[in-house]
Amino acid sequence: MNHFISGILKIVLLEGSIALLLIDAAAGDPSSRREFAGRFEKVRSRAHGVLAGLMVFAWCNYGSLRHDIDVLQVLTSIPLILLCGFLIGFAFDPKRDERVAAFVTWAKADPARLRWRVALVLLVSLLALGTQFLTLLIAQLGLKILVFGAIGLVAWYSAQLASGKRQAPAVLPRLVSRSKPLAIALVIALSGGWVATGVAQGKLPLIHQWEQFHFYLGAKYQREVGWFNLYKAVIIADRESVNVLGQMPTTRDLTNFEQVPLDVALRDAAEVRARFSNERWEEFKTDWSTMARLWPISWTSIMNDHGNSNSPAWAIFAAPLAKVIPLSGRGQALIGWLDMLLMLGLWLTVWQTFGHRAASVGLFIWAAPPIVFDYLSGSFLRWDWLFAVGLAACFLKQKRYGWAGGFFGFALATKLFPVFFGLALGLRALFVWRETKVFKKEYLRFGVSAAAVGAAAVTISSIMFGASAWKEYAQRIEVAQVEKFYAIQYSFRAVYLQLAADPVSRWGQAIFPGELAQRRADVELCKGGSSTSTATSCSRELTGCGDGHRFALACTAEGQCTCSRDGVAGRTFTRELPCAQSGAEQTRLFEQECGYPKDYSFGFLVGRVLFSLLLVVLIRRAEDVEAFLLGPLLVFTWLTVNMYYWNMLGLLAIGLLLRSERPKQKPAFAMLIGFHVVFMGYYLYQHLNRGLTEGYAVAWMMTAVIVMTAVWEAWSWRQEKPLPA
Repeated sequence: MNHFISGILKIVLLEGSIALLLIDAAAGDPSSRREFAGRFEKVRSRAHGVLAGLMVFAWCNYGSLRHDIDVLQVLTSIPLILLCGFLIGFAFDPKRDERVAAFVTWAKADPARLRWRVALVLLVSLLALGTQFLTLLIAQLGLKILVFGAIGLVAWYSAQLASGKRQAPAVLPRLVSRSKPLAIALVIALSGGWVATGVAQGKLPLIHQWEQFHFYLGAKYQREVGWFNLYKAVIIADRESVNVLGQMPTTRDLTNFEQVPLDVALRDAAEVRARFSNERWEEFKTDWSTMARLWPISWTSIMNDHGNSNSPAWAIFAAPLAKVIPLSGRGQALIGWLDMLLMLGLWLTVWQTFGHRAASVGLFIWAAPPIVFDYLSGSFLRWDWLFAVGLAACFLKQKRYGWAGGFFGFALATKLFPVFFGLALGLRALFVWRETKVFKKEYLRFGVSAAAVGAAAVTISSIMFGASAWKEYAQRIEVAQVEKFYAIQYSFRAVYLQLAADPVSRWGQAIFPGELAQRRADVELCKGGSSTSTATSCSRELTGCGDGHRFALACTAEGQCTCSRDGVAGRTFTRELPCAQSGAEQTRLFEQECGYPKDYSFGFLVGRVLFSLLLVVLIRRAEDVEAFLLGPLLVFTWLTVNMYYWNMLGLLAIGLLLRSERPKQKPAFAMLIGFHVVFMGYYLYQHLNRGLTEGYAVAWMMTAVIVMTAVWEAWSWRQEKPLPA
């Protein structure tokens, strides 16, 4: 669908969600009006659920997913998801036994209505189960008859039970008492069966070739290619095999993200090849040849991307899967569905833990950010960290801090930015300690579990991929953080640089900038800077700037000055007594005569610290799980993270909704509405065709929402104690 039309439809859905939230707020607590409390709760829960389902439908390209997907096959997942939700809801309901007893009593009193209910449940169940086998390509007709005969027998027996002609078997109460493991097993079997059936028929080829190239090969050959040699190894293998890269002129040097000619990139070709054994090299060449044959895509563009960004801990699971699952159309489709199955499990768990309304609102915001599906769907375990963080939040809600810490520890090992979820919880723990003078054992249990699982992940991955794996991964993170500009990201950095580099007179254009300061050559964030002066010379230097550049100006006492970049001499000029000039004059020479950038790193550090204090204001009155789920705001402040990771805002939305349900928490409710408005603004902004500034526009609006909410929250302190009971 045209992305402009799609954007308008998503705006309508966002408006509908805001309307529902405002109706909820206006209605207040329905339990105080018993005459309609139950009906109101059901209606609003269903309304939120329908909206969340529609947004997910829009998120996945309105059911078309990716290339050659059978939309009808996708639609058959709806009854399956409903059945899975029913199974989990029943099994984990804390009032399960009471509800079963009440149901039995009601069934005896009104058997006619019971038959209708049973018929409805059977219809949904048969639709869900039937989709697993309806079009399955089973060669033996007898097996088909057996499958459908079994389904029919179950339907007939259930009808006999409903009519009272047969008694429930004695084993039924025992099954109910063990319903939790049975429900989990059934959900895994049903969802896995649906995917396996669709993949086997070729109707669900959810394959992102670009992503799977990086992460399939990056996982399977983690020890050999590491984080910097994937492109080099492929180019060498291509020259020895299919030669589809032809006369590709450049590739990206993954050690600094610079595009370089092939002869420069392959200077260490012998070292790259030496990391493979002969057997592994032949296997690598075979895999590359198979990929090149299966996927006729722009390999030249792929070889100029940014490589594989996985951590060694991620590869603990990904590497064995890549070795077991064959490189074929069906194999890659199966890999592409793994993340979707993880998300199904996550949101079913969230629904059971936080309730229908919170899960629906969270799922809605999870699906609202743009380009997430287009970039990550069909990839390879790219949401393992989100699955782990989400389960950590669920266990925190259940007060199971050990389990929460364990999942958080794995999330931290597999991705860098979940650390800020833990940091937010740590700040909450400090507030509790300051108020009570007691450090809760629950926090210690969380920390110990996180450290244990994290250490285990580091140890196992080091054994699997070598002791140097984590050192190389740290270097990869470092390279990513010094990249000067990346368009598809949201970060406080873009907003700060825009305001700091532009004069105050242009601040009014902040949301519609003519150009992004972050891209300008005269704007830099450098890691280090120094000025030296001796009797015979003086110099000024900036190091660790964007894309790893180094700028220097060196002058002699006689006035001969030389500008250099990355150690290469450039412009020279003469100035009288340059070393005797003030620091401001030397800076002017550096910036104007050499044309070198101004370093904003110190101001940016101060800005981030001050902005973090606003987030501390938000954490102060939060409960444990609410504080943990404020982590994305710290990620926004301290890191530069691609747009396609920002579905983590769905977890933030859950925390904000929970908080808004407590008294005197209007700021949290306003922030939740604010994030709806942010993405409405994005889908309007994209009509201006200002592609490079779209991510900046979202970051600017997020900054505004955070500042306004923090100010309101600070004002609210005067009316409530800092910590909830």
